Formats: sequence, structure tokens, C-alpha cells
Amino acid sequence: MKPVLEKYRRALALLKKPPIPRNQQVREDIALLVGLRNYLIHFKPLWDEERRDAKLELALAGRFPLSPFMDTGAEFIAKQCMSAGCAHWAVDSVAKFVQEFHRKSGLMPDTLRQFC
Repeated sequence: MKPVLEKYRRALALLKKPPIPRNQQVREDIALLVGLRNYLIHFKPLWDEERRDAKLELALAGRFPLSPFMDTGAEFIAKQCMSAGCAHWAVDSVAKFVQEFHRKSGLMPDTLRQFC
């Protein structure tokens, strides 16, 4: 099983299209969203500080409003990130990535074209 972004990169390569650059915001957001998903799906209690994913926390910081119901001492990803702001960022990131993939691939269906 290949990582999600690798599958999209390969699809573009098969179509002889340029990849979505790693430093492009839309790709960075999807990489972070996949990281957030993996962190939550494979969650392990964080009694040990060494288990924290500080790199993911740092990358997510400031991308969306955090939960107003958690104090700043609460676990960042599993508690502070569980907010409407995070949900909005996630949906928006996916929509932008789909649009960018279809733009690059040239496979844009008419139903998506109306939103671009």
C-alpha cells in the first residue's frame, strides 16, 4: 500500500503531467491532514511525553482555530484540534487538493468545473 500522496503523484506521472510540488500550500495541507488522520486513527495515550508528535503539532499550529472548550494545557492534537475550525480546514484542504489535481491532470469533470 502506497501513501495517498504517492498515489496521486503516480497518477499524474502516468498522465505525463507535472507533480504537485511538495512546497505548494495545497499539498502541504493534505500531507498534514493525512498526518492528523493517522495520529487520530492510531492514537496511543500520551502518558509519556516522548510519544507526542511535536513535529505534527508545530506544523498544524496556526492553520485553524482551536477548540474554545479546551485550555491551553490540554493535549494539542487529540483535544485542542477537535474544533469546527479544524473540520473546516480539513474539508477546505481536500476541496482545494481535488481542484488542483484535476487542474493538473486535465481530468476535470463538468460537475467540478463549476466550482473552479
